[in-house]
Amino acid sequence: MAILKGIGNPSSKSGGAKSALEYVGKKADLTKGIYCSNDWKEAFNDFQNTKEFYNKENGRQYLHYVQSFKEGEVTPEEALELTEKFCNKIIKDNEVFLAVHTDQKHIHCHVIVNSVSYVDGHKFQCSRNDLEKWKEISNEINKDHGLEIPQKTTEQGKIIAWKKERYMALKKSLENKEVPNDSLNLVNSILEISKCCQNKNEFIEKMDSKGYQVDWQDHKKNITFTVSENILTGKKNKFRLNTLGKTFNHEILSKEGLENEFSKTREQYERPELSRVNTGKQPIERTTNELSKHQPETGFRTKVDDRAIQQNGIITRESFRESFGLRRVNTLDDKRHERESKRLAEESERELKSRNEQQQRNSNKIKRKINDRGFDITD
Repeated sequence: MAILKGIGNPSSKSGGAKSALEYVGKKADLTKGIYCSNDWKEAFNDFQNTKEFYNKENGRQYLHYVQSFKEGEVTPEEALELTEKFCNKIIKDNEVFLAVHTDQKHIHCHVIVNSVSYVDGHKFQCSRNDLEKWKEISNEINKDHGLEIPQKTTEQGKIIAWKKERYMALKKSLENKEVPNDSLNLVNSILEISKCCQNKNEFIEKMDSKGYQVDWQDHKKNITFTVSENILTGKKNKFRLNTLGKTFNHEILSKEGLENEFSKTREQYERPELSRVNTGKQPIERTTNELSKHQPETGFRTKVDDRAIQQNGIITRESFRESFGLRRVNTLDDKRHERESKRLAEESERELKSRNEQQQRNSNKIKRKINDRGFDITD
């Protein structure tokens, strides 16, 4: 299994590639230059000659990637061969220096790319989408050589960090509870507040009271959270809900997930309604037409008031009596009905309580992991 990662924040100082080449070259067991020397010192000269030729000595000096292999899966020679094949597919016009390291349990190969093309002098570009496509190409090459393909986890509450900066920030915060992290605090607040809101307006209001402004518009795909300055601990103050969902892998962290949670909360506050009571006799409920045609034996009026009509034109004995303020003789049938209604209501309440407890346990899983130092992070 090979995992490809981009190393951020490359040097923009003139000659800045030297430190990166020196680091990967000195520690390397094997090195290989593509369109440049196999020696890191000479490779640096090749990088600089290209920049000087096109008068592009300033700005970003290089790009740095690492392809890591599962422990015991490949030899250093195989790691170099697979990485070289990968680079030949995606990098056509730039010098590339490869360096295989075996100083850790897993063998990994560093890839240093000259930022300036030796063919036309254009700067090398790589967006986040490009990196995702590169990972697919790397997976195809490694799969052809019988290696396992990494899979994104679908485990509820498992944190995923695909960028090194985010990985290190989360790791530092999770290993030391005293180190704050804005995204962790925000996720905690979303999970907590969503459990007690019945609609988005209530959610927005309660999040605002916590110091988070919510930009939730129906015509926009994403929900954006802005962290107030008085609780902000880092530099970034805006977070998209879909990004948080990808990182923290929780079903609530999406627009649909929040709306589903609101719906569940509303159900908790609604009184369970009986549709029919199975007593073996005539159903207790009647439609408005049935009540108009038949004079009930118990003495109900035949005239139906609109206040007694429930959804779908169905009314119950209770709603009918409450609407007209009628009094009835407490017959045996009434007692049976009351007992049956009470039993069904208790069963419904127990079922709802059990489901809510299970949902609460699931949603607390990520919060417990966030607060535990031993939380597992997949990069």
